[in-house]
Amino acid sequence: MDQASGASQTAIRVAALRAAHQILNGEPKILLDPVSVGLFPQATESAIRADAERLMQAPMRRIRANFVLRSRFAEDRLAEAVARGLTQYLLLGAGLDTFAYRQPDWAQALQIVEIDHPASQAFKLASLSNAGVAIPRNVQFLGIDFACDSLSTKLGSARLEQTKPVFVSWLGVTQYLSREALAATLRTLADWQGGAEIAVTYMMPMLARRWTMRKHAPLNAVSHGCRNSAPTSSATCCCGPASVTWSSCQSKPPRHATSRAEPMG
Repeated sequence: MDQASGASQTAIRVAALRAAHQILNGEPKILLDPVSVGLFPQATESAIRADAERLMQAPMRRIRANFVLRSRFAEDRLAEAVARGLTQYLLLGAGLDTFAYRQPDWAQALQIVEIDHPASQAFKLASLSNAGVAIPRNVQFLGIDFACDSLSTKLGSARLEQTKPVFVSWLGVTQYLSREALAATLRTLADWQGGAEIAVTYMMPMLARRWTMRKHAPLNAVSHGCRNSAPTSSATCCCGPASVTWSSCQSKPPRHATSRAEPMG
């Protein structure tokens, strides 16, 4: 947590790297995120250019690529879901994600719900206000501590219809949760009456343990794009009352390899 605000320092670093992508990387951009630039002091163009030498070193380029790719992956999957008629978007551990504040025309009909720790959410709202970024009418905020709060209870206050499908973005969160908290969240999504499609990042077990031991290492979160070599992977998961279907990340966004499992509990 950020000592001054209580906000997630990890979320702040990730958003600053998305802003750096806008300033330092060439065209075409992997992720167009102008809202991130200037959202808070570390994400201003002057701060980024002052740190450009470090940010353009190979390790930082890899880390930055991981963060912008996972956001692009989730947004591309969301666009596909909207094209199929989906109208609900849930962000779990939304952090400083800016999709809702730069939403394209195809997203205007979405009901967007951002769920995150109250301290991180307060920092985000203050940052948006200070940057002059308006909150769209189709966005709702709900506070949660995934380690001890019930997602199913919190969702009772969400402006979402459980009989309709929902797309869920769950990025950069799972490695911080206990097995029990992970199971409870997945169980809630698997029980969603209308069905839930999830874009999620996760860590392979051995590297997740290494992450827990080191606790400080953003380098461990770099994805090189494949199962056995990647600390983190991205996947989409389609959940419904009867089954959970995973499409796991290879070197490209998942289209084929799937496995099916009965919902937990």
